[in-house]
Amino acid sequence: MKISKVLLGVASLALLAPLATGAAPAAATPPQPKPVQHIPGATGKLTGQSWRPTRIAGVRASGPGGLVISGARFSTRRAAAGCSGDTLCYDKGPVQAHPQVYLVLWGTWWNCTGTGCTNKHPDSGTVESYLYSYWHQVGQPGENWSTITSQYFDNQGRHPSFGHGVWGTGCSHDGHHNCGWVAWQQDPPSSPTPQDLAGMAAAGAAYFGITGDPNAQIIVLTPQGNQPQSPGDTAFPKGKWCAYHGFAPQAAKLTFTVMPWLPDLETAQPGKTCSASFGSPNGTNLDGWSQYGGHEFAETVTDPLANSWHTSSGDEIGDTCVTRLFSETMPNGRDFAQQQLWSNVDSGCKKKLQAGAIRNLHSSLCLDNAAARTTDGNKIQTWSCNGTSGQTILYTASSGHLVVNGGCLDVAGESRNKGAKVIRYHCTSNKNQKWEYDSSSHQWQVYRGLLGVGAMCLDVPNDSSTRGTQLQIWDCNSGNAQKWSLPGR
Repeated sequence: MKISKVLLGVASLALLAPLATGAAPAAATPPQPKPVQHIPGATGKLTGQSWRPTRIAGVRASGPGGLVISGARFSTRRAAAGCSGDTLCYDKGPVQAHPQVYLVLWGTWWNCTGTGCTNKHPDSGTVESYLYSYWHQVGQPGENWSTITSQYFDNQGRHPSFGHGVWGTGCSHDGHHNCGWVAWQQDPPSSPTPQDLAGMAAAGAAYFGITGDPNAQIIVLTPQGNQPQSPGDTAFPKGKWCAYHGFAPQAAKLTFTVMPWLPDLETAQPGKTCSASFGSPNGTNLDGWSQYGGHEFAETVTDPLANSWHTSSGDEIGDTCVTRLFSETMPNGRDFAQQQLWSNVDSGCKKKLQAGAIRNLHSSLCLDNAAARTTDGNKIQTWSCNGTSGQTILYTASSGHLVVNGGCLDVAGESRNKGAKVIRYHCTSNKNQKWEYDSSSHQWQVYRGLLGVGAMCLDVPNDSSTRGTQLQIWDCNSGNAQKWSLPGR
């Protein structure tokens, strides 16, 4: 199956409010073997832990209260100039620079602790543990798959950054202290509409206090036997989809993903699968929860409002690579099923970003963001090569950015003078961050082609081999101080 994409337009937030009436949120069951009353940690972080989805065709329909549903086919939208094939092209929209994931387990069927938790199902607890573990690892230091999205930027030069985890840090203030997830103790309609699902996502965002956060994603999970609807296709599990993502413009452009109880598909359509099952004939398989959840996550990061990164035919970062599956070993040593993502940098489907150290070819020292700090103005220096995040550089040729620790190599003050210092600064679209590599001279050049200004080159002052020497720009010459490698070469 091919994961579908939808746009949701909600006429007013008041339309969504009744869905939360009478709801009694409770803590979902964490994966620890000993039961606990509430989700651990004020920030939701673990203690002690440093079928091809069918694309929705072009569809547009009106719904109750002025709701407008549009299939995200993009077939009539102007593609970016020169956009062809599988290359993702930019269409002027935002990206999620600091993505945060929140889980809303909708219904009394889900496993939870606390008042009102009476209808517990063992399979739901198994899936909750898997989801809890998976989403606590994505985006952590040493997790590589998610960083593929960091090459894609918005019109202000912002890139998705990782190394701090994506589990939502917003917490409830109702005494339960739920952080990042909640078992919502109100049963959904038997076949919730897209506006019902958008409403539950909006109610969840309000519960966590994150309404209006452009980096927040709400994953709405419906219980076993529920039949959520999808625009342009039959309701699950009779349709040809496993999950989809969308956004609600009138609910502060809230982004959300819909994930039904995936094992229901195998019962409804023998021979079809969302890679999730319990018992015979296929045993227990949890892969689909990370495979499809990850797919929608990456597409939401890079195309949250369906107007950012896509191909000329409307495919997003996960669509071209949906059959390219692999197992990723997470920082905690556990393996999770993932699908590869499209990388413009590599012109193909990849398991991880092809980023790495930039070495000076004379001294063999590496370009280094001092102490891997993420503050604007931090110095860029030479240092012994050590494989740390401060030396893991991504070059995106389309923007000219050299990205490190979520920021960009920048000529301080936009200076064009010899000796101007090179720093790490938040990414912009300014010329002082647009670098080009000359493979014949092995130089990193800035201001190349700028009217009235000759190219300047990344330079080690006095060709110093002293660690900690801050880099500068200088007139391009043939000296060793300006000879550099490409990232990871």
